Amino acid sequence: MDFLASKFEDIHPSLLLFLHRLQCIAVHNDLTGSTQVMYREDLVNGLVRVAHDGQQVTWLVVRHQLQAAVFRPGITVTEIALAFTLRQLSSMLYEASPEQQQVFAFLPLRAYGLRFIVQGDFILPSSREEVDRDSAWNQWLRSEIPEAFMKASEMFKSLPSLGSPGRAASQFMQYVPLEGEVLGFFSPLPRIIHARLQGTQCLPVEGLEEWTFPCVLVQGWNDAVRKLIPDTILKEHLGLQYLDKEVQLSDSLASSLGVQKYGVHMLVALMKSLCQKKGAVESLGLEWVRTWLIALHDSLLVKQQTTHIMSQQDKEASLLGDLQSLQFIPLVDGSFSSLTDGTIWFSSHGIENRYVTDDSLSCYPLIFAELRTADPLLFMNEHEGEGSIVLKAGRGSSKGINFVNSGKVRRMLQQLGVMPMSAHEVVRNHVLPAMAEANCLGRDTHLVVQYLAYVKWHLQSGCSKCMNDRIYMQLKENAVILTSNGLCRLNKGNIHFGLAMGNPFDVQSILEGTSVEWNEVDTSYLQLSSPHDMTSDVGSWRKFLSGLGVMDFVKVLPVERQVSDKAASLWQNVIWQGDGGPQGGWIVQDWESPELIDIMTAVCSFVDVVVKEKGEKASGKAEKCASLLLALDKLWSTKFSSSWRAKYRRLEDTKDAWRGETEASWVMQVRNLKWVMSSLDGQLHTPTALFQQCEAVERFLGSHAHYAIPQVGTASLWEYFVDTMNFDTLNLK
Repeated sequence: MDFLASKFEDIHPSLLLFLHRLQCIAVHNDLTGSTQVMYREDLVNGLVRVAHDGQQVTWLVVRHQLQAAVFRPGITVTEIALAFTLRQLSSMLYEASPEQQQVFAFLPLRAYGLRFIVQGDFILPSSREEVDRDSAWNQWLRSEIPEAFMKASEMFKSLPSLGSPGRAASQFMQYVPLEGEVLGFFSPLPRIIHARLQGTQCLPVEGLEEWTFPCVLVQGWNDAVRKLIPDTILKEHLGLQYLDKEVQLSDSLASSLGVQKYGVHMLVALMKSLCQKKGAVESLGLEWVRTWLIALHDSLLVKQQTTHIMSQQDKEASLLGDLQSLQFIPLVDGSFSSLTDGTIWFSSHGIENRYVTDDSLSCYPLIFAELRTADPLLFMNEHEGEGSIVLKAGRGSSKGINFVNSGKVRRMLQQLGVMPMSAHEVVRNHVLPAMAEANCLGRDTHLVVQYLAYVKWHLQSGCSKCMNDRIYMQLKENAVILTSNGLCRLNKGNIHFGLAMGNPFDVQSILEGTSVEWNEVDTSYLQLSSPHDMTSDVGSWRKFLSGLGVMDFVKVLPVERQVSDKAASLWQNVIWQGDGGPQGGWIVQDWESPELIDIMTAVCSFVDVVVKEKGEKASGKAEKCASLLLALDKLWSTKFSSSWRAKYRRLEDTKDAWRGETEASWVMQVRNLKWVMSSLDGQLHTPTALFQQCEAVERFLGSHAHYAIPQVGTASLWEYFVDTMNFDTLNLK
C-alpha cells in the first residue's frame, strides 16, 4: 500500500499541460488523510497556468500536429508539444524562467539538458527510464522538434505579455539549447535548431517594427557607435542592421546563429567599403575619420584584453595590413591617402603651425614639400568628453584637445604605419628610398641636392640610431649626386671633386675638347645653409663625400683575372715563374684603372688630331700631358704605390699558392701609351723611351738624351714606368 501511495505522490503537476480534456487531478491519501489537488487554467495566446500546493506556474504550450511519416501500428496522427515556463512579474508581464526540464512520454522520463518540456508519443523500453534511441519512430519524432520550436518562436514574437519585440526575442532566446548542453538521444537538437533559426526572421531590428535574419544583424553596439555608423551607412555599405538593443544574446549563441558583432572586423570592413565608393570618406569628413580611429583603437584594446591566442593576433595584424592600402588618412593638404601610396608622417606642430615642419627641415623646404603629413586636426576636437565619441561636421577649427582620445588616434595611426617626423625617420623612410628609386635621376636637381645635404647634416649630428640601421651603408649604395654632367649615381660611375671643392688638379682643363666624361661635384652643395648654423664649408663636404667614394683623381681597383692565353695578354713579353711548364691558364690578382687609361688615350688622340689638322705642334699638349704626369707624381705614394704590383698563379694551383709578382695591368697599359713629352723633339713618347734627368744619365748622354718633361719629384714613380734596363746599362758603363 505504501508503495502505491508513493507512486501517486510522484505525479507531476506539469502532466496537466498535455492532457486535452482533464483539467484537474485530486489525489486523496486515506492513510494520511491528505489531499493533493492540481488544476490547469487555460489562458489566452497559448498560456496555461498550473496550480499546485498554493503555487502557480505559467507555461506557454506549443502543439504541433503531425501525420505519421513512420509506420507504427494503429497510429496515423500524433502530436509533439513543447512547454516553456514563464515567471509572472505583473498581471500583464512575464519573463523567461529557463530551467532544465524533463522529456515526457505522457509521463515524465528524465532531463536531457533542454530548458523546455518536450512531450511526445515516444516508444520506451521496459524500464521507462529514457527514450529508445534505436527506434525509427522516435528518431522521426525528434526530427520534428525543431519545427515545433520554430512555431514557438512565432508565438513568442506575438505574445503581448512579453513586452516589446526586443524583450520578447530576448526571452525566447534563453530557451535555445546550446551545443554541449543537451545529452543522449536529443543531443543533435541544438545544431539543427540553430540552423533553422539562421534561416528564420527571428530577431528584431533596432528602431524598426520588423524582424530579420540573424546574419544581417549587429550586436554589441551603443549610442556612440550608432552615431559613428548611422543606420543608412551600415545598411548601404555592409548590408547590416542593428539588433534591437533590448535583445540579450550570449556570445556563443550569437556566434552560432551568425549575428555579427561590432568590433575590429566590422570597422575595417566598413572602411573598405567606403573607400571603394569615390568621395565617400571625404563626404564624411576628417572628424568622422578621427572618431572611427578612436573606435578602432578601443575595439582592438578590448580584443587584446579578452583574446591571447596567437592566431587571433595574426588575423588582427592582417586586418591592419588591409587598412594600409585604403585611402582614408587625411593629409595636411586636404586630400585623403593610403600608406601604400607612400609614407605618411605625423606633423611635429599643432594646429596653429600645421603647414610648418621642425627646425631640421626648415632649411630643406623641397624635402618637406614632398612629405605626406597627416592633418593635425586629427588630434584636435571641440568640447569632447574623455572616452566619448562626439562627431562634428566639416573640417572647421578646433577649440580644445582631449589628450586621451588624441593619444588613441596617434597610437592607432602609428600602429598602422604613420611615422613620427624625426630627422632619422625622414632619412631612413623617405630620403634614402627616394634616392634608391629608378626615377630619382629625373627629379628636380634642387630637390636631389637637398636629399644629400639633409643626410649629411643628420649623419654629422651624431645620431645613435644610424649605426644600427646601416644608414651610411645604404647611402653609399644609393646616393645620387649632382655633378657637372647632371645627376649621377655614385655606384654607377666615378664622381670627383672639382677645383671649387678643393681638388688640386684641374682635370676639366686636361680633358677639354675630348670625349671623356668627367663628373665633378656641383658647387650648389656649398650654397646650402644647415640647421643650427652647422658648418657647410668645403672641408666638411670633402670629408663627407670622400667617405662615400668621391675622389680628386682616378681610382685604381682590384680585380681577379683569368688569363687563358698569356701570349695574347698584356704580359706576353714578361717572364713568369712556370712559363716553361705545361700549357694552361693563369689567375692574376690584378689592379686596373679604366678611367686613367681612358683619359690618357683621349689626351693622346686629341693632340694627334690637332697636329694633323693644323700641321703644327699643338700648343696645349705639353700642359695636358704635364698635368697628368704631375698628378700621378703627387698622388703616387698615397694612392698608387700600393697597387702597381699584381700576383699570379697557375689555374690549377691552390688558391693562395702565388708563384710570383708582376706589373699590374694598368701599369703595363700606361707604359705602352705615348703620353710623356720628350725634351729633344717635343713629341709624345712612351715612358720607356725616355730618361729621368739625373746625374748618372747626364754624365754619359749630356743634353742629347730624351728626358721626360716635366721632371717628377718622386724618383720611384719613374722607375715603375721606364725600362729599368736603361739604368742598368748605364751603370755598367
